[in-house]
Amino acid sequence: MPNYPINRAYEDKNLLAKSEHLSESLYLYYFKLFYLARLSSFDAKTFDRILEDPAYRADHNLLNAYLPDAVESMDHQDPVAAARG
Repeated sequence: MPNYPINRAYEDKNLLAKSEHLSESLYLYYFKLFYLARLSSFDAKTFDRILEDPAYRADHNLLNAYLPDAVESMDHQDPVAAARG
């Protein structure tokens, strides 16, 4: 979905966080969390549960189940999305 503004922002390398210790995986975790937080339809209790569960931070792909397809397509290395076809 190359025309979605959030996807263009992700692909803009000038906007990526600059840090010696921030991996792309961790960046994607925070990027997806930010997107979820802005969804008015997303349940706050579910969001809090995600924040408290270290598994989501360890594997940002677990967040894809909560994301619309436009955001899921940002992660070109997501095996779950690839398996969905």
